Amino acid sequence: MSSKRPELSAIALPAACLWMLLIFTGLACQLTSITNPPTPTIEVNVQSSPTPVEDNEQIFPTPTIEANDQNYPTPVKNCEQYVGKIVFTSNMNDTDDGNPYEIYIMDTDGNNIVPVTQDIYFDTHPAWSPDHCQIVYTSHREKDSYEDLYVINTDGSGLIHLTSSPGSERMADWSPDGKRIVYISQNEMKIDLFMISADGSHQVNLTNSPEQERDPEWSPDGSKILFECENPIGEHDGHGGICLIDPDGTNFTRLTPINDINYMFPTWSPDGAQIALVSNLTGQLEIYTMNPDGSNLQQVTSYSTQWDPASLKWSADGKKILFEDRAGILGGGYYVYDISILNLDDLGVANLTNSDPVYDRVPDW
Repeated sequence: MSSKRPELSAIALPAACLWMLLIFTGLACQLTSITNPPTPTIEVNVQSSPTPVEDNEQIFPTPTIEANDQNYPTPVKNCEQYVGKIVFTSNMNDTDDGNPYEIYIMDTDGNNIVPVTQDIYFDTHPAWSPDHCQIVYTSHREKDSYEDLYVINTDGSGLIHLTSSPGSERMADWSPDGKRIVYISQNEMKIDLFMISADGSHQVNLTNSPEQERDPEWSPDGSKILFECENPIGEHDGHGGICLIDPDGTNFTRLTPINDINYMFPTWSPDGAQIALVSNLTGQLEIYTMNPDGSNLQQVTSYSTQWDPASLKWSADGKKILFEDRAGILGGGYYVYDISILNLDDLGVANLTNSDPVYDRVPDW
């Protein structure tokens, strides 16, 4: 049997070519009818409806965006260079024409100090965003007005007016995912814990209580907010302690007792396993640690000299605690206001600024 391929006849060959031509022509027509998908449009200044809240929660109008209703600015790039640096406030450039406090960045050895804000306003209480691309801080920009929260890119660009409500907002802290900011708002003698989305929407009162809340800080996993909860004025001379609350305002928990002892300036360890704080249990202010449920309170420092640590911030590696040194530790006067670091391995203290009579305050890293 022959395996030779049968040849097309003289008639079949043109017919086959014509048939293939018709097929390719139809396919080409279909291909020319397919277009690229339309480029999605981005709606400007369109905000979703706020999440329903309980009756005791207060919602304020969405804050306006500064600088001619511009979109929320894109954070600066290459923010890795700022990771590990310290942001703080200082009056080092105070002048007679008015320049009381500005926001600065410096290395962890106190060198390479760079200003972030350069204006005539009172700028204080800075806090890093989780990616170190932005800083939220408090600014007092108008005479006889309230303090508001502002967000600025780390290079000093893209200033945003975040809050504009009837109260003084300060002591802000960013959530680990960068989507929300917790802070305190004081209206006359009432001080409550508030939360706002990082784009300025959904401003909510988390506590709405007669107590006075201060110095909030998110837990590393974002599930809890740690803060100082002072007693109402007139009860135990305003002394208070350390408390926890969920980000939705539920599960308020007091970690320390209500008495005449101060428990202040709490901060989370990076793994969330411990809380550092300042207390006067011995009659002198010292740094302590405890478990997140309030147990196992342990004294860390024991200095014979008078000192006043404040605004504690635990380092990302868990080995150091940054703090506002109100006494110029180990040799300064009282209320000098420097930035210092406590090394937890040997309990040595390094004064980074040592700039009396300049006030360097409320650091974060």
